Amino acid sequence: MPLYHQAASPATRWPEPMETIWQSLPGGRETSGRYKRPDITLSDRLFIGAVVNIPAGRRPWGAITGMADFFRTSRQTLYTIGQQARTALQPQAQYAGVSPSPLVLEPRVRQSPTITVTETRLKRSILTLLLPGGVTTRHMQTCLEVAFDQSPSLGFLSELINEAGRRAGEILAQMDYAPLGEVVLARDETFFAGLAFYLSVEPQHHVIVSGYVETTCDAERWGVALQLDHQTRGLHIKGLVEDAARYYPASLQAAELSVPVQKDVWHIEEKAAQTVTDLERLALQALEQAEILERPLHAAAWDEAHFPTWAKAQEEAESLVELSHQLRFWWGCLCDALEVVDWRSGEIRERELNQWLLEETIAGLRRLPHPRVRPLVTYLERHKGELLTFLDWLEVQLIPWQRQLAQAFPDPQERAFFQAAVARAWRLSRAVVNGHTYFRQAAADAQALVGELIAADETAHHLAEGLFTILEGVIRTSCAVETVNSILQPYLWVKRHFQSRETAQNFLNLFLLWYNMHPFQRGKRQGQSPFQWAGIQVYTPEGREAGDWLAALGYPAGD
Repeated sequence: MPLYHQAASPATRWPEPMETIWQSLPGGRETSGRYKRPDITLSDRLFIGAVVNIPAGRRPWGAITGMADFFRTSRQTLYTIGQQARTALQPQAQYAGVSPSPLVLEPRVRQSPTITVTETRLKRSILTLLLPGGVTTRHMQTCLEVAFDQSPSLGFLSELINEAGRRAGEILAQMDYAPLGEVVLARDETFFAGLAFYLSVEPQHHVIVSGYVETTCDAERWGVALQLDHQTRGLHIKGLVEDAARYYPASLQAAELSVPVQKDVWHIEEKAAQTVTDLERLALQALEQAEILERPLHAAAWDEAHFPTWAKAQEEAESLVELSHQLRFWWGCLCDALEVVDWRSGEIRERELNQWLLEETIAGLRRLPHPRVRPLVTYLERHKGELLTFLDWLEVQLIPWQRQLAQAFPDPQERAFFQAAVARAWRLSRAVVNGHTYFRQAAADAQALVGELIAADETAHHLAEGLFTILEGVIRTSCAVETVNSILQPYLWVKRHFQSRETAQNFLNLFLLWYNMHPFQRGKRQGQSPFQWAGIQVYTPEGREAGDWLAALGYPAGD
């Protein structure tokens, strides 16, 4: 058992006599339970109190920091112990005729620059309180009064927001989205205060390419929105990703567009999963009812008349259980038919294979005799032609990569092994990211294998990164636009109402400009905005390139 706190380094931490006293402090712990830190004993506390109460001008430099490091506590705790020691010894000091020296903590005063509240700074503050602050206009008045001793009227705030929204609309109307190239747009709408907010998002860079406010949502209005995007914004739409809304197919005809469509596979899988849950719930209820009917049969007197009722209920329950097992099996087949990469073998799926599996799944579901399954079968049959479009897009992107792979690996078996290893590593890593933690070890092993394959080989490393990028860019869902919807909706709830469709459109324009120019806080796009990531440039009214959305509106920082 150690008797002293002895440092491994020579006893030169502090000057004498502090060093000698510190070296002689006994070790151990307090057993009385009086202190929260029993490892800081009474002798330690007396030593701390003596050092802390040395006047700041005479105390050795770095003594407090050194004690905080040695005793594994904070500087504030040391000051508190010193204050307690000084308070406890103060009556004795006065009795001896000694005036205790007060503990003087010299605060570090930071000289902050004086900022003049100009009109531009005030407007920047108001718009920042709106986005991303999400502050209502009445609360803006309170914030500005506390911060700047100014309280603009509600009319001034509303007019400023509306005018900024009009300017944002003009900026967005002049935007050139040609740097995006051929794009797949994810589209969706959200409803608020009797208005429909149409949104179209490019998923690769999370750029919101358009947003429209309409009084209702139908095929004709969506068709006009698609025409505007395709013809006046420099976009070349090569495909659409959407949910199963019935007016979407008609909107393509109204827009006179003929592009492939990918239905959101998440909605498909979620609808199938809900059907499985409903059927399993019915099976459990049937089993519970059969168990209730079975209880009288265990009584002393056998009831022959009651037995057929129980037998029928038990048979129906077992039938539902078996049906739910079959439905769960076909649900797994459906999810497998919508996969990009087989996580077991690393095989990148082909359209023909997944199409066959999807057809077999629908045929198997059709054979299940239950009314809850029929709507699911009808839903799948209506959209089966637009569920695997992502594999067609993937095949086009894989062709140039596979040519590079053939040049690096002439052997077909080596090519197949390398492609499967990289694809499997990508698939398992995505599974872990999406919350399937039981794949963690398999993902680590797959990534280690890829690391061995590309070690000290620049070409293989480049090919692996290229395949990861291609697979990461596969678009099967409209999650990008739904994410934007989830960000927009809280701002709409704070807004509560709009005076007209025009004011709603101005607010949406302001949101679009802010979102497209705000820098991401984390992830691979950290520090860059969607516009910067996509290579889209925005200019101030004076013609200078702007990286700040407020500067693009004409409110530069520093003015």
